[in-house]
Amino acid sequence: MFFDNAAVLLQPPEYIDLPAAISTMLDFYPADRHFVLLSAFPTPDLTADGLELMGHPPLMFRAAGGDVPPAPDGLVVREVDDSATLADFVSTLIDGYPMPGAEGTALSDARVLGGDIRLFVGYAGGAPVATAGARIGHGVNDVEWVATRPECRRRGYGAALTWAATLADPTLPAVLIASDVGQPVYEAMGYVRLQRLTMWHRPPT
Repeated sequence: MFFDNAAVLLQPPEYIDLPAAISTMLDFYPADRHFVLLSAFPTPDLTADGLELMGHPPLMFRAAGGDVPPAPDGLVVREVDDSATLADFVSTLIDGYPMPGAEGTALSDARVLGGDIRLFVGYAGGAPVATAGARIGHGVNDVEWVATRPECRRRGYGAALTWAATLADPTLPAVLIASDVGQPVYEAMGYVRLQRLTMWHRPPT
């Protein structure tokens, strides 16, 4: 899947051997796979290394606690707990994000269930329409995989699924990387923007 492979700069580029770090990434990830590079610090232009600038998405934080508001009429939020709901999660994520060609994502393996990864699917009229999930670790709910099928947007489904992931462990705060479109939705949930990140992408060759 598009964001399954990622590298993160832990220090400002001027404090490290950035060319060597980029070379390590290029050697590690096969040429036929995507990977993204995230940095909390400004980076130089990396296009000569075969990377494409995706943008500067906001990193957002929400304090622990709170109650999940009522779901929109007709929406049932269910935690993924078996192969059938996992298949619904993956197909909805692929169509809703969208992420074409991501059918082989590691999330489709049922071994991801029952641990620190919590996945949720929203159903309307019996059909899966939206997703979200959280990776619980390092003292936070890391909210990921928020997606709504295009024909089902602007009904509050995405926010409802994000609430489920945000409070996957209600004793912990939550963090997420937002899009500019999604930022107002998350702000209404109590998230605050900490800073903008820099995100690069190496497309497969």
